[in-house]
Amino acid sequence: MDAPTDTQTTSPSRMRKQRFAVASPGADLRQRRKAAVRGVHIKDEVFRDVLEKFKFQLNAIEDKEAEAFGLVIRGVSGVGKSHTMKHLIECGDPRLAAYSDEFGDVRPVVYVRAPAPCDLTTLGIELYFKLTGKRLPPRGRPAEIWSRVRPALYNTGVCVIFIDEMHHVFLGKTHDQRENLMSTLKGLLQGVDDEELAALLGPLPPTVDPYPIGLVMAGLPSLKRLIALDDQLRMRCRFKAFAPLRTTARDQAKLKAFIEFYAKGIGFTPVPKWTDPDMLLRLTKASGGYRGRIALLIKQAAMLAINRGLTSIGDWKPLFAECFEDIWETGSAKNPFLVPDVTKIGPIRELQKDFDTLLRGKGAANLVNDEDFDV
Repeated sequence: MDAPTDTQTTSPSRMRKQRFAVASPGADLRQRRKAAVRGVHIKDEVFRDVLEKFKFQLNAIEDKEAEAFGLVIRGVSGVGKSHTMKHLIECGDPRLAAYSDEFGDVRPVVYVRAPAPCDLTTLGIELYFKLTGKRLPPRGRPAEIWSRVRPALYNTGVCVIFIDEMHHVFLGKTHDQRENLMSTLKGLLQGVDDEELAALLGPLPPTVDPYPIGLVMAGLPSLKRLIALDDQLRMRCRFKAFAPLRTTARDQAKLKAFIEFYAKGIGFTPVPKWTDPDMLLRLTKASGGYRGRIALLIKQAAMLAINRGLTSIGDWKPLFAECFEDIWETGSAKNPFLVPDVTKIGPIRELQKDFDTLLRGKGAANLVNDEDFDV
């Protein structure tokens, strides 16, 4: 097997502080305004529920319980899964901080985003790169790759692995490939090195003692169904789905509070008035009721306004309409911010085609279910 390649830690791409030789007029102010918009975050009840489950996961690991468990965050694209993972890692729990002891550097948390396509070998390569900064050759067999990955995980003191876009690892796999993936995930949660796992991933060196490692996985809605193909893995996981807000009074009150928070935080005067019934309905229609998509739409409209040098905006509908069309390309007849009466628009099918489906074609269609949408 080829030797890993070291990455440059002081390459020019990391050292340069600016992208262009000459800054455009007003760049400093524009960048500060954009940073303020990006910094607007609200920790709603969905995040608080996920955080509680994550803290429970950390407690189980700290208390050296027999097994760790997996936390599965699922939802359609743009609802805030990656955002939630980022804020779990940055939640301020001191147990997640990296440190050094007499044996070397300790990293309790490692995060990877599964590329598309991805298999057990590719996942191992990504993990090893994050742990060591060295890239393993892509043609290695799972046992060759993971014989390096597992010792690196345990020797670095990893307690939780975050895997974003986890559906990529399942997509298009044979039955045997899925079984091998399930066995690997269960082995990490259990902290074992039995004969079956050693045959699949290569035996651990005698100097390495395995221990349970927690998993936080995020992906499309059907990730739960895919994990449930293995009963043992299913029972070792806890699930949290991003559900859309409905038109009930309770959900509309949540939506109103959410939008008011963003309106006050993005730095425009006067503070945008987005909570009248008509605008609430338009934002709900444009997002399918998902708060993460509303936040994305608001931030993109704010960025567009900043790029145009606007500081005061009377009517936000044209900006929302432009951003919505840039994302979904529905045409003016189905754009919730262009039609006179938004109640006349039927279901917007474009919102039901997940970004991943659009990028990869029909191969991802089985990962998105109609019941996960209510547009």
